[in-house]
Amino acid sequence: MTEQVKQTEQKPKKRGTLRTKVAAWFLFVSVIPIIAMSYIVVLLVNLANERLVEELETQLVRQKSREVEKFFEETAGVLEVRVPLEIGDVTIVPENQRRLLMEETLRESKAIRSVSLYDVNGQELDRLDREVGFANDRDLIDGSQLEKIIAAQEGRSYFSPVRQTLEGAYISIAQPLKNSTDTTVGVLSGDIALTTLRRDISYGTLGSKGYILFFSDDGNIIAHSRSALDESAIRIGSIPYLAQFAQANAGAASSERVASFTQYASAWGERVVGYAEPLRNLPFVIAAEWPVDDAFRLSREIQTQALVFSLVVLVAVLLISFLVARRVTQPIRILREEAKRIGQGKFDDTIDIKTNDEIQELDEELHDMAEALKQLQQLREEFVFIAAHELRSPVTAIKGYISMILEEFTDTLPGDTRHMLEQVQRANQHLVQLVQDLLEVARSDAGRMKLEVSPQDLAAMAKTVISDLKPLWEEKKLVMTYQEYPGLPSALADADKLREVLVNLVSNATKYNRDAGTITVWHEVVDKTVVTHVADSGIGMAPEEVEKLFQKFYRAENTDTRKVQGTGLGLFIVKQIIEKMGGQIRVSSERGKGSTFSFALPIAPLEAKSN
Repeated sequence: MTEQVKQTEQKPKKRGTLRTKVAAWFLFVSVIPIIAMSYIVVLLVNLANERLVEELETQLVRQKSREVEKFFEETAGVLEVRVPLEIGDVTIVPENQRRLLMEETLRESKAIRSVSLYDVNGQELDRLDREVGFANDRDLIDGSQLEKIIAAQEGRSYFSPVRQTLEGAYISIAQPLKNSTDTTVGVLSGDIALTTLRRDISYGTLGSKGYILFFSDDGNIIAHSRSALDESAIRIGSIPYLAQFAQANAGAASSERVASFTQYASAWGERVVGYAEPLRNLPFVIAAEWPVDDAFRLSREIQTQALVFSLVVLVAVLLISFLVARRVTQPIRILREEAKRIGQGKFDDTIDIKTNDEIQELDEELHDMAEALKQLQQLREEFVFIAAHELRSPVTAIKGYISMILEEFTDTLPGDTRHMLEQVQRANQHLVQLVQDLLEVARSDAGRMKLEVSPQDLAAMAKTVISDLKPLWEEKKLVMTYQEYPGLPSALADADKLREVLVNLVSNATKYNRDAGTITVWHEVVDKTVVTHVADSGIGMAPEEVEKLFQKFYRAENTDTRKVQGTGLGLFIVKQIIEKMGGQIRVSSERGKGSTFSFALPIAPLEAKSN
């Protein structure tokens, strides 16, 4: 249809509210535990991973600590020699025996590269180098002022700082040489090569990037297991945390030296998990550094898997929630549609719901109610039909008698009597119309409305109705306009019912119009239908009145309509007739600007028209 044919406004309907609630609650009940479980799993994995990293670093550091301590214990033990004599100075021992002692010391430990023997005053008596042999007497030194000699003379073991040479890292160890009475009679000192120790340390790795650092309290790196590390360029001082740790443990007693596990930035700027532990009775520290990205790779992978799993489960729960919600709400939707059809009077159009629960019981009760309402409707329709049929004869007789009295006794009736009879005649006419409308409605509701659809000339029918109702619109001085449509095709309709529709619409356009207003009737062809429009310039209607216009017994209540008589059934009957003839009717209206009623009927096939 054209823009003049507007859809009647519909009230907005809330759809899917229960389904949305069911889905939302299902999601809430399902997703919250999943999220909580994923969070707990990730948290536990992180804690477990952190503990595992700490345990692995601790085990590796302590393993290397034992190896280093064993190395120094064995080496220092070789240098810890007793003279089985009650002598006051090692100088009393014959030279050949002293040299034999020194040769035996080198044989017992391959890590010792050279050994020196000092007397009780710190004078070097002999020096034996593994490669060169014994030193000349002129090369021997006075070591009385050396720190190692002083420490050994006091009965303490001495470990020197690490020395870096072209041949590698070395450390000096000095041990007091005691007699059978535990009196210091000299000092035995050795230069220890750390090659073997460094090789053992280099085997200590964690994951693919973790490594071991072995350094002294003064910050010199002795050995490591990081292949890219250049100890000649890196000092512990460049690692603030390890520098502080080494400084805190330097000079502390064995019982006061503590381990530490934490995260910090390494000398290479990467975030690492570090564990450092000082050696017992030795001025050294072993630390394990493990880059965070490698140490917690397992937890990240588990987190990623947990996230993917949660997303997959979330999507699955989302789909399942909508399926469950649909399964729950589908029977309710069917019940709603059934209730809607029952409200429309369609009592036979029901659907059986098989859910084996309370919803099925409710559906069965609804069917029983529909059957009971159907019987009540049948009784009501029968009553209305019988009552209207029985009323038609007496009201028609009254109409006839009054008309006969007014016609035959026109000259003899007193003026007051004639006026009262005319009032009775108008009231009786209204009653006749009401009875006729009630019969029409009863026939429609009971399915007794008989239609004989055939091709009809809408133009000719409209002109006839306009001509027949001319006294009505001339009485109100209305301007009637009929617009011709050249070549207007025939429409499928029942002739009598079509006339009834046109009479009703033109009559309404007349009754609800203003004096000296206009009525326009025209046709058009839209989508294989012939559309007829009846427009007036009358009082019009508000949107809420338009919505109820085609309901039974509805009449707009305002000051303009109260003076117009009507049953409120005319437009209901018109809508029933149009729809039974396969058409549609619409109305567009605005208060104070008139109304336009438009009904569409199917175009008659050419074969039917020719027949």
